[in-house]
Amino acid sequence: MRVLVRLVLEDRPGALSRAAAAIAEVGGDIVTMDVVDRNDATVTDDFVVELSQRGSGDLESVANRLSAVPGVVVECLRPTPQGELHRELELITRLAVDSRLSLDRLDLLARLTPAIIRCDWAAVLTSAGAAVGITHSSVSGPRIRWTNLPWLPLRAATTLDPDESWVPSAWHGSGLLALAAAPIDPRTSVLACRSGGPDFRPREVVELGQLGALAGRLLPADAGVGTTGSGLRRCVDDRVP
Repeated sequence: MRVLVRLVLEDRPGALSRAAAAIAEVGGDIVTMDVVDRNDATVTDDFVVELSQRGSGDLESVANRLSAVPGVVVECLRPTPQGELHRELELITRLAVDSRLSLDRLDLLARLTPAIIRCDWAAVLTSAGAAVGITHSSVSGPRIRWTNLPWLPLRAATTLDPDESWVPSAWHGSGLLALAAAPIDPRTSVLACRSGGPDFRPREVVELGQLGALAGRLLPADAGVGTTGSGLRRCVDDRVP
């Protein structure tokens, strides 16, 4: 089983090595690691961990073992499909040199965003015409449209309140729902979702904003991102007024 482990560590020598040793003790093999946030006292790290059969049977016991390490707080531990992080260079390169239609580039943005900011799915939304619809999404992303969304148009990347009425109930699942969005152009945005937490940290929101700005700058001026037509997929499984 592959899991995402977010740990808040005391920012002092030896903290990371103790956390890594504890992960190994519970049968975990660290696939990737990323520093998510830092302040004067703590560092927040994300680990993608492959758990052995011994460790994957009881995630609560794994969390309790890691929490017992001095100076370690387990903020989140949950299954994740993500293995490869830091695919920013691939996204930049392909956006810059891909000669395909602009809409294909937005599909690339939606598909690679989950690996860059560690979310369950990402989607590109357009507010052109009389509705707001998802034009592109990653694996497991929704297919839905709204008559309007209260947070559009976006001027900057931000977290979103998952308890607002525009959020479909099916998105909540059984865990903590976290949402963030960033503008691509005045009528187009990228939406990122974590259906089991953790919350998006400020640094991650900034990173999502940078991805949206990058896509907006590299798309041709006549891309027609916000146009209606075949690019706007009609709702097939849900509709929110």
